[in-house]
Amino acid sequence: MDRITDRTTAAALDAMEVAEQAKSADFGKLSDQEIRARLHACARNVGDQDDPRQTAKATGLVDLAVRRRMGLWRAILSDPQHLTGAVRAIRETAEDIIDRARSASTGAQGASLEDWARTQANTSGVGDDLKLPLQWLLIALARIRTEHPSDILLPAEVYGSLMSADDTGCLAFSPTIQQLAAATLLLRGTVVEMDSGDGKTLASAIAAAVFAAAGRRVHVLTANDYLASRDCDEIARVLEPLGLSVGLVIDNMDRDERRHQYARQIVFTTAREVGFDYLRDSVAPSLDRRVRPVFDMAIVDEADHQLVDQARTPLIISDGPTHEVEADVGEQCEDLADEVIERQARHVDDLYTRLDEESRPDRLLAEIMLAGGLTPRLISTLEGLSLSARTVRLDTVRMNDDEDGSPLESDLLFAVDVDRPALRLTEEGWRFIWERADVPSAAFEVVQMLRARVVHDSDEDYVVDEDGVTLVDPLDGRPMHSHRYMDGLHEALEAKEGIAGRGRSAAKARTTIHALLINYETVAGLTGTAIEASEVFANAYGAETVRVPSSTPSRRSDLGATVFFDRATHVEAVSDEVAHWHRLERPVLLTVGTVRQSSEIGEGLSRRGVDHRALNASNPTQEAEIVAAAGEPGAVTVSTAMAGRGTDIIVEPEVDERIVATCVETARRSMSRGDTVVFRCASDEEAEILTGAFAEVVEAKTRRLWPGTDVEVRNKSVSGDFRTEIVPFGLGLMVVMASMSPSPRVERQIVGRTGRQGSFGGSRMLISLNDPVLAFSRHQVGLLNMMAAGRQYVEGDAVRDLLRQAQMDTESQRERVSAMTSQFEAVIETESRAHYTLRDSMMTAEGPVRLLPGSRQDWIERVTAPLYEIREEYGQRVARVASDLDRCCGIDLGWASELTPADVVEILNEEVDSRLFKHRSRLGPKGFSRLAGDLFLGTVDEMWPGHLEMLHEMAVSIALGAVSVESAITQLAEEALKERTKLRSAAADAVWEEVLRSTTTESSVNSEIEEVERLPGKLSSLLT
Repeated sequence: MDRITDRTTAAALDAMEVAEQAKSADFGKLSDQEIRARLHACARNVGDQDDPRQTAKATGLVDLAVRRRMGLWRAILSDPQHLTGAVRAIRETAEDIIDRARSASTGAQGASLEDWARTQANTSGVGDDLKLPLQWLLIALARIRTEHPSDILLPAEVYGSLMSADDTGCLAFSPTIQQLAAATLLLRGTVVEMDSGDGKTLASAIAAAVFAAAGRRVHVLTANDYLASRDCDEIARVLEPLGLSVGLVIDNMDRDERRHQYARQIVFTTAREVGFDYLRDSVAPSLDRRVRPVFDMAIVDEADHQLVDQARTPLIISDGPTHEVEADVGEQCEDLADEVIERQARHVDDLYTRLDEESRPDRLLAEIMLAGGLTPRLISTLEGLSLSARTVRLDTVRMNDDEDGSPLESDLLFAVDVDRPALRLTEEGWRFIWERADVPSAAFEVVQMLRARVVHDSDEDYVVDEDGVTLVDPLDGRPMHSHRYMDGLHEALEAKEGIAGRGRSAAKARTTIHALLINYETVAGLTGTAIEASEVFANAYGAETVRVPSSTPSRRSDLGATVFFDRATHVEAVSDEVAHWHRLERPVLLTVGTVRQSSEIGEGLSRRGVDHRALNASNPTQEAEIVAAAGEPGAVTVSTAMAGRGTDIIVEPEVDERIVATCVETARRSMSRGDTVVFRCASDEEAEILTGAFAEVVEAKTRRLWPGTDVEVRNKSVSGDFRTEIVPFGLGLMVVMASMSPSPRVERQIVGRTGRQGSFGGSRMLISLNDPVLAFSRHQVGLLNMMAAGRQYVEGDAVRDLLRQAQMDTESQRERVSAMTSQFEAVIETESRAHYTLRDSMMTAEGPVRLLPGSRQDWIERVTAPLYEIREEYGQRVARVASDLDRCCGIDLGWASELTPADVVEILNEEVDSRLFKHRSRLGPKGFSRLAGDLFLGTVDEMWPGHLEMLHEMAVSIALGAVSVESAITQLAEEALKERTKLRSAAADAVWEEVLRSTTTESSVNSEIEEVERLPGKLSSLLT
C-alpha cells in the first residue's frame, strides 16, 4: 500500500509540474486561429510515454482558450447587468451604438465591418484606452446576430484590450493548477480523485479537447441526462472554437439524431444511453439502422459510482412484454400468498406472547427472526432486552443446523435470511402451497409474491410514483426509473401495490456497465472518492488511481459518531441536533438511509417547529431546486445520499456572518439574565472569528480544548448563582448523518458535501445500534459491551473505529460478490458478443455464402441420420425420415423405402438442388444469398432470447452445485460453448426448412424493442 501511495503521489506531483509548465507558457500573442492550429499540431504528440512538454503545450493552449471563451467572452455574451466597471460601460456603449445603427438602417454601408466599428469607437466619446475594446465589442456584437459565437475567431489584441479594460476583474476566469493537473492525468488514462468543488467538469473538458485534437473520439459520460446537457452547454463554447465538434446524446432522441451526434468528436452522454445504443446496434436488423457509437476514449464523471457501484447492473433490451401470468392464476397466487403470511403472522404473535413466560428466550427470538427478519417490532424487543441482532442471528444459524433437518422451521411456512435479505419456503410451506395450487407454476409465483410482501419494503427498497414501482439505489438513494427486478419479482411488487404491470419480457440483448466500458480503448475518470476503489479500477479497467491535492486546505470539522441503543432516542437526538443548528441559522444537510426514515425524522423536526425540505427518490425532479437552496441561512434539507452528487451545495460568505450575528444575539439575551454562555467551537479559527465578533460587545474568554476551543461570554456586572449554557458552534454547512453508509467511500462522499473549496463546514454521525449496516455486524456486540449504566448511547474514538470496521466488512463482502458475479456475467457476455459477431457477418455479402454450403450439408446429414440406426427395421427408418421431411419441407420420399441410405441421400440432394435453383433463378445469386442471411438473422434472433435466458438459468444451476467459483466458471464456459453450437445448428436447420418448403420466402424484420436495466437476480443472492 505504501508503494501505491508513493507511486500515486509521484504521479500527482508530476502532473502538477506539467500543469505549472502549461500555466507559465506564454501564448498571449496568439489569435484564436493560431491557438486552434497549434493545438492540433502538438496534440498529436501527447501520449503516455511522450515528452511531457508536449502535454504542457497542449493543455496550456486549451487553458488559454478557456480563459478567453469562459472569461473574457463574458464581455460579449453576458447581460450587461452582470458586468462591472469599465467593461460594463463599454458594453452598454456598444449596445447603444448597435441599436442606433439598426434603427437608422445604417451600418457598414459599403465599408468593412472593421472600418465601421473603428469609426464608431473613435467618435463614441470613450477614453483612448477603451476605444480598442469598444471597437472589437462592436464587431463581435454585430457578427453574433448572424453567426454562431463558436464560429467567431478573434485576434489576440481583442483579448489583450479586454483584459486591460477589466478594472474590476469581472472577466477573470482561469483553470486552476489542480484542474490542469487532473486533465494531464486523464490524458494518461487515469482515474483522478479531486475534492468536491475543485472543478472536475472543466478538468474533463480540457482533457477531452486535447484527446479530440489528437484525433481521438471522446465520450464524456456523466451520471444523468441533466448533467450531460448542462456540461455540454457550458463547455461547447470552449471546445468548438478549437475546431472540435461537440455532440449530446440523451433520452428521447431518435435514431437519426443519435447517429448524427455520435459522429461528433466529443460527445456528452451517459453510460446508460451508450449502453442501450450498443445493444440496439448489436441486434439491429440491418446495418443502416445502427447509430454507431465509437468506443475509443471514455472520460467518466463520478467514476466510482458508474465504474464500481453500478458496474454489474445489467442493461437489457427486449421485444416488450411476452407473457403474463393468467388472471385467474394470478389471483389464486395472491390469495395463497396472503394466506401464508396471515398463518405465519399468527404463529409469530404466539411466539411473542410466550416471550414473557420464558427465562431464556434465545430459541423464541431465533425463530421470530427466522420467521420475519429484523422487523421494527423485533428491534424494539431486542433493545428492551439489551441484545444485539447479530447474537440472535448467530443463534438462528446454530439452532437451525441439525442433522435431522431444520428444527426452527418445523412450524414455519417460510424463512427469511436476514443477511441478503432473501426468502425461501420451508418444507411445510411447499406442502401447504402444493396442496392448494392448481398449476405447478403457481408455487414460483407465490414465492415471488411473498418476497415482494415480506422482504421488500415501500419507501426503502422502492417508491411508488407516476411510473409505477420505481426501485431505489441502495447506495445513494436515487430512483432508478429504468431498472426492474428479474424473475417476476418486479411484477409481484406491482401486484402488491395494486399497479397494472407491463408483463414479463424475454431479454433480446444484454450487457453490463463494466462490459460496456471495457469496449473503450481508454477509460479515465474523475470523482471525489476514488482511492478506496483503486484496486477495482486497476483490475477491472487497467486504470491507475491518483489523487490531486486540493487547491485550498480543508476547514471542515468532523465531530465523530454517536451510536444510540434505542430507536426512539435516536430519532429524538437527531431532531434536537438539527433544531439546534437551525436556531443558529446554520444550514443543515441531514442524510438518511431510506424514504421511510426521512418521513420519521421529518415528523420529529416538525414537532420542534423546524421547517425543512425532503429530497429522496420520491421527488428527484426537484433536486436542482432543493440543492440550490440547501446552503441558505437556516435551511434544513433531509435527504438520502443523493443530495449534492454532481451539483454543489453553495454556502455564501453571508451565511457565516448570519450565524455569528445570531450567536451574538443569543449571548446578549443570556447575559441579560445573568447567565454565562460557553460556545463550544469545533476549531480554533472558528473560535477566533466568534471572539472577534464579541470584542465590540462584551469581553469573551477563550479556553482551548481538544479538538476545539470554548468561547466563554459572561456579564461581570451581574452577581449571583446563575446557570452556564453550553452552545455548540460552527460555521458553514453542517452535515448530520442519521444512517450509516455501507462503505467508507460513500460516507466520504456525503461528508464532502460540506467544507468545499476551503469553506467552513462540519459533520457528525448519529445512528441507531440496529442501523441496517450495523445490525448484523460482528462489531455490534462490541458496541453493546461499551454500554454504561443509565446511558442510552456510546461515542468516542473507539466507537468510530468499530463503525469503520463494520463499513469495511460490508464493503468487502459486496466487492467479493461483485467480483464473483462479474465472472459469471463475463461468460454470458462472451456468448452475447459471439452472437453479435455472427449477426454482423450475416449482414455482409460474404457471410451467407460462407454459411450456406456447410450448413446445408450438416442439415442433410442430421435429417438422414436415422437411416443408419440399425436397431430399428429399415422400412420404419425410411418412413420416419420421410415423415419428418414431408412435415418440415414438403419433400415426399415415402416411396423410397426400397432404396439404400446412400440413394436416399442422393435423391434428397437432388431435390434440394432443384428447389434452390428455382430460388436462385428468381432472386439471382446475390439476392438468394441475402435472403438466406436475412432468414438466418430472423431465426437466430427469435431463438436468442430463450437461449440467453437459458444461459442465465444455467449459471444459477451451476453456481448451486459448484465446489468452487473457478470450477463453476469453467463449467459454465464449456457448457455455453456447446449450447452456442446447438443454437446455430438449430437456426440453420430452420432456415433450410423454410427455404425448401416455400416458393416465395420473404425476409423477416425485427420488431421494435424496449430497454430496461434489470437488477441482478438469483445468481447474486446465491453468491452473497
